[in-house]
Amino acid sequence: RKLRRTQFTLDHYSQSVFWLSLPELRVIDVNPEACLSLGYGKEELLKLKVFDFSPQMSKEMAGKFAVEIQTAKSSTIESVHKKKNGEEFPVEITANYIQFEGNPYVVAFARNISARKAYEAQISKSEAEYRKIFENVAYVFYEASLEGMLVNVTPSVERLTKYRREDLIGKPMEIFYFDPAVRNSLLNALYEKGEVLEYEVDVKDIDGSPIPCSLNTRIIFGEDGKPERIVGSLSDIRHRKQAERQVRQLSTALQQSPVSVIITDAETKILYVNDIFTVFSGMKPEEIIGKTPYEITRGQVPLKDYNDLWDTLKNGEIWKGELEYVRKDGKKVWLSITVSPVTDDKSQSSNFVGILEEITDRKIAEQNLRKAKEQAEKSDHLKSAFLANMSHEIRTPMNAILGFSSLLKEGDMDQEQSEYYIDIINSKGRDLLRIISDIIDISRIETGDLYIKTEPVEIFSFVHEVFAEFKEDAQVKSRSNLQFRLNLPDPARKVIVNADPARLKQVFVNLIQNALKFTTDGYIEVGFEFQENNNMQFFVRDSGIGIPESKKEIIFERFRQIDDSHTREYGGTGLGLAICKNLLDLMGSKLSLTSAEGQGSEFIFNMKYIKTESPDESLEVEETKLARVNLDLKGKKILIAEDDGSSYIFLESLLKRFSPEIIWAKSGRQALDLLNNTGGIDLILMDIRMPEMNGLTATREIRKTNADIPIIAQTAYAQVTDRKLALESGCSDYLSKPVSPVELIHLLAKYLV
Repeated sequence: RKLRRTQFTLDHYSQSVFWLSLPELRVIDVNPEACLSLGYGKEELLKLKVFDFSPQMSKEMAGKFAVEIQTAKSSTIESVHKKKNGEEFPVEITANYIQFEGNPYVVAFARNISARKAYEAQISKSEAEYRKIFENVAYVFYEASLEGMLVNVTPSVERLTKYRREDLIGKPMEIFYFDPAVRNSLLNALYEKGEVLEYEVDVKDIDGSPIPCSLNTRIIFGEDGKPERIVGSLSDIRHRKQAERQVRQLSTALQQSPVSVIITDAETKILYVNDIFTVFSGMKPEEIIGKTPYEITRGQVPLKDYNDLWDTLKNGEIWKGELEYVRKDGKKVWLSITVSPVTDDKSQSSNFVGILEEITDRKIAEQNLRKAKEQAEKSDHLKSAFLANMSHEIRTPMNAILGFSSLLKEGDMDQEQSEYYIDIINSKGRDLLRIISDIIDISRIETGDLYIKTEPVEIFSFVHEVFAEFKEDAQVKSRSNLQFRLNLPDPARKVIVNADPARLKQVFVNLIQNALKFTTDGYIEVGFEFQENNNMQFFVRDSGIGIPESKKEIIFERFRQIDDSHTREYGGTGLGLAICKNLLDLMGSKLSLTSAEGQGSEFIFNMKYIKTESPDESLEVEETKLARVNLDLKGKKILIAEDDGSSYIFLESLLKRFSPEIIWAKSGRQALDLLNNTGGIDLILMDIRMPEMNGLTATREIRKTNADIPIIAQTAYAQVTDRKLALESGCSDYLSKPVSPVELIHLLAKYLV
């Protein structure tokens, strides 16, 4: 068993390893590195003998070596190996004699020493020859008297100990021993048994350093049966010791490997597991040894995989697979499993080696990657659908605006028809503006640039106002079978909620428009009701087509709709509900849905409220009052800094009704010049983006000499940061394009009246 584990380890050894039969020195097994170094396949090498790829060794030499190695037990030599392609390279071979199941074998480690030999070629020829002879002699024969005096020794002693042969003869044998006390115990064993074999002893070299050697010694008896002398041999086992250390290191590495290792016998009974497997499995060695892998996995390997595994191994092949495994502690993990057969000299499977590596993190990463890929594909589909939808949603109102505008230019129509066309243009313009606003809003929400301004809102009047606006909407009036109704509790007191009124109105508008889109008859109901703990629940209900269960989550995602195909019946950008959800999140509420397909829908959200004892006049909608103000701006001089001609004409037409004097500057630089050269300017409408000098720079220049003149910034960018930059640059106030007449009137009244 130990031999098989060692063989598996040597299969992963970095040097070439050859198992050779004796005495013919035929290759019976090699590791992958041997095949790689010689360029042969394993099956090809198994048909060769040593001298087939070692040109320096003849058949006669191979026979002699086969005899000597059985005596020496270990030998290290340098030789040459010949690759399949004819290329030769030098090697250092350490050969060890072993017996297995009563048969003799040689295990040879071959290390490519091309680099070392290239270095040695630079040394003088004589020194190279000396080193070659020294390194190729691995044993020393000696003869000693019974008194322990050295009678004779082979010249190879000089290579082993650096002592000269002539300096040793006649000297006591103690000169060989690194620890002379060892000789006494050796002699006792020798006289007791007559011989001592494979006795490991440290021989001392001339420098006093130990050399590990293997000693074989025996007593020679004369014809009279009396001992005459002692003979023996010393073989240098430094290389063997090094190989053993390497084997121990590899065994330790196997034991301390970060992956689990299982070794079984031919009947799949477990013989060995390393520590990491016991830690991973949570089982003790005694719970594992002697059982089969199928038993310790508690039958978790699917039968199909189990049969495939053993069919593969029976064919002498390696099986690889993955398994979701439940450990003893109940934790689910993923394993990567590799099982290899180990064959004996008859090519029969004698053992199986399994390597198990936990790959849970990798599987999770793969699953995440797969989900990301699916999400990316879905996003790509959504992008395509969104772009096609946007093209349709923008071009549709633009078609009406441009079409009816061209009809108005033709003239020759009565006043009623002209007003009808103008109403359509205004309606489609508002639709187009709403689409653009939705796109801007969703972008600002995603970038965190949306500003929520919280203030007290009287909710009864607020909801009444929203309802009143839609009650007069053409979509409501044109549907005779649709009830558009308001459902509010008794307004005995004023009720205040803290919210951003503009954004709260945007939520209601989007929810009502969504209901109108999907409800042709029946009812749409808007309202709220009081609940416990000062909560009030707002709702928009309808009896429309309803929402399938599978679509309830996606409708709150941007660009998603119940039907996003090109043949869908209902229009829209797919942004309205996503904007509602995000706006309510920012105001501390949550939008939820109750719906059934074919039975209508109900969107609800909650807010905290405060009741007051009496109406608060300050809560009246100021813009409504200001819209009715008839401003008189005679004698006032207004500078419009605007590079776009149509925007200027719009502002000029709007302001003319209040009779101010209007001056037009087409750039920031021109606005500065006109202000400096024209006296009495009372207010400046400053566009932010203009040629030569932008509005922010122009404002900063004006404020260097004029700190009092009102400057109202106007921009089409509509970002929170734009408002902040405008005010920091010195602007008095801020308008977003398209400019609302009501907001403009409010600011004119604020600064000029």
